This record gives sequence, C-alpha cells and structure tokens, in this order.
Amino acid sequence: MSTNTSFAVLALVAQPGIKVKVLARASAINTPASREVAGLGVSIEEADYDSPESLEKVLEGVEVVVSTLGGPGLKSQPALAMATKTVDVKLFVPSEFGNDTRGISSDHPLARKMEFQATLKEIDLPSAVFFNGIYADFIKTFMSVKDDQILITGERKANVSFTARADVSSFLAHVLTHLHLSQLANSVFLIEGHGTNYLALATALQEKQPSLKIVHETHEEALKKCYFIDKDGNLNNVDYFWTTPSRGAAT
Repeated sequence: MSTNTSFAVLALVAQPGIKVKVLARASAINTPASREVAGLGVSIEEADYDSPESLEKVLEGVEVVVSTLGGPGLKSQPALAMATKTVDVKLFVPSEFGNDTRGISSDHPLARKMEFQATLKEIDLPSAVFFNGIYADFIKTFMSVKDDQILITGERKANVSFTARADVSSFLAHVLTHLHLSQLANSVFLIEGHGTNYLALATALQEKQPSLKIVHETHEEALKKCYFIDKDGNLNNVDYFWTTPSRGAAT
C-alpha cells in the first residue's frame, strides 16, 4: 500500500459520515501499512485487477473511486475504470497527483497517464483530475546535499510547483465531500502550495549554511543515475525527475 493511499485515507476518514474502502492486492492485505489503515476503521478488501468480477464485487455501492496506483500498477487502471463504469460508480479520480500530464508526448515517461485520460472519455466515465506539481515532501530527493555541497541538475531556474501531500489529501477530501457530483464531473484541479525554483531553494539553504557550495551537473550526467518504469513495466534510465523542473515542466 502506497504512502499516497495512506495520506488520502487519513484525510477522507476525517470527514463526517464518510465510509472509506481500500482495495489491496492479496500480497498487500496483511502488511503493516494495511493493518495500520484498517485500525482507522477503514475496510480493507482484496482486489484482483485481472478479474473484472472481483473488482465489480468490491466496488458495489461505491460512489467515488480514487486511484493511487503508481509505477507498474498504472497498467491496472483501465481494468479498474471499466469495473467502475460497470457498477455505475459516479466519479473516478485517476492516479495523477503530480505534474500536469495533459498534452505530453507519447514517449514521455508518464504517457500512460495521458492515454488513460483518453480512456475515461472513451468509456464516458466522469472524472476529476488533480495536478499538484512536485510533492514538497520529496524536495530532498531532487536536491542532493552531501559533503558540504548541494548538487542540482542544470541551472534549475524554471518555476516549479510544490505542494505537501497532506495538503493535497486534505483538498481532495474536502472537494469530494463538499462539492456536488455535477460540479466534480470532468473537472481539473490545479493545486500549488508554493512556487519557486531549485536554485532559489539551494540559495536559501546556502544562506543558512554558508559552508555549503552549489554544484551544477549536466543533464547528461543526471541520465546516468536516473530511472523510470515505462508503460510496459520496464526499468529505464531517463532525465525526467531530475531535469523536468529545469525544463519548466513541473508546474
């Protein structure tokens, strides 16, 4: 079970009168994370994404489906959407919660997400999409501080949107429980907690710790150590996560 799922569940169970059901594969039913979430009074139910009947059964009576599938799990989203449509769920929230993927190229690492948006339209399933830039919780992932050096890729002067996962989850829970379904259907929400760039962040950190030195690396150097999982589930190296902000594509 992903930490994104946990954040969403925590926000939703805080809403009065809302019943939350979490779908998990058989291998994840008895994990510590699942047991922790179940302790909040949430129903954890096994789902087989290769079985339409299994998905339809656990989705009976559900009004809104929020997908937090990620990585290789994204290939299961179409099956989840079809089951959602079959049992007449009112709204589907696809697994986005990052940079805006509308109109990206077909060879982009997140092309599967854009293609899925088209799938939702094809099957006429109402959806609400949430884009929030980069999770502020992961800033350290993109800024390597080691041996009195701050390593950043490229010039990093392009604007980047940062939003904390807790804020995204709270906003998600609020709009899903306070707006009418007619207001949510086929809507797009752009969320930004703070807009800045990595160079500004590094400079601010350097002001607090004058001993730190800002070191730039090229995109080519970043390519050697960065990986993503493509739409076929294969692991490939790419500059996406390290150079997207420097290209101005992280808002």
